[in-house]
Amino acid sequence: MNRGGQANMMTGKSLLSIGEIGGPRCCKRNSYLAIQTAVKYVAELYGVSMETDSIICSRSSQNNQCIGHRCPFHPLNHNQQR
Repeated sequence: MNRGGQANMMTGKSLLSIGEIGGPRCCKRNSYLAIQTAVKYVAELYGVSMETDSIICSRSSQNNQCIGHRCPFHPLNHNQQR
């Protein structure tokens, strides 16, 4: 697959992961999901692993449309780690 095809595949995988969570707009959630998907895709395609930290959103209270516990980055989903 050429590089343009690889980029489109990664974009498609990112959009699928964003769509699976659903909910109204959240730029941070969508960015975090896209980054996580890209890290997995690069590992599968090139065998390059990148270290990722656990992401905990610090902006949920500023987004009136936050989906709360349905968001994998919401603080409610990370209480056990605190």
